[in-house]
Amino acid sequence: MECKVITIGHDYGSGGRDIGKLLAEMLNYKYYDSEITAQMAKESGLAEPFVKNNSEYASHSNYFLFTLNNWTSGGPSLVDQLYFLQRQIIIDLAQKENCVIVGHCSDYALKNISNCFHIYIQSNINARIDRVINQYHEELDDPVKELKERDNRRKTYYRYYTDRKLNDLGNYDLVIDRTHLSDEDCVEIIYQVLSKLE
Repeated sequence: MECKVITIGHDYGSGGRDIGKLLAEMLNYKYYDSEITAQMAKESGLAEPFVKNNSEYASHSNYFLFTLNNWTSGGPSLVDQLYFLQRQIIIDLAQKENCVIVGHCSDYALKNISNCFHIYIQSNINARIDRVINQYHEELDDPVKELKERDNRRKTYYRYYTDRKLNDLGNYDLVIDRTHLSDEDCVEIIYQVLSKLE
């Protein structure tokens, strides 16, 4: 089976985006992540920072509070509309060309599309903190607390729109704990697995 579309879900700070870029280069596939956010902003007319903040993370880490905050009696909320737009963009990209798509609930959006391969990249909290501080150059007052808050907001968003858990490893074809692996190691592992499927 040739995988025409590869989705990569990841813990924040685990290097999923960097791995995705390297994999796309190796396979000569298109790479999509922030490009999806830019397209959403263009089509919706909303500012890109607003779209970015509302297209993968819930406004609350608490599922009940996010659901309550997002509910409106007049139909889909603005965040709902952004999700529907995001989903359609991802489906269109998958149908158009071979590509690697990182994040954006892409594994769920493409769960019924053939020739897709879904990957999840995880890492321990200390390795993630090191990457966020030293490679992403983010200043964190309380690194463990802030990363866990991001994790919870991302999990809440994912659960709300997919009705399943982000870290349910049964949702993925391949899961890599890259705590002690380089980006290049991860790409080589993925490539070797993909080559066995063809």
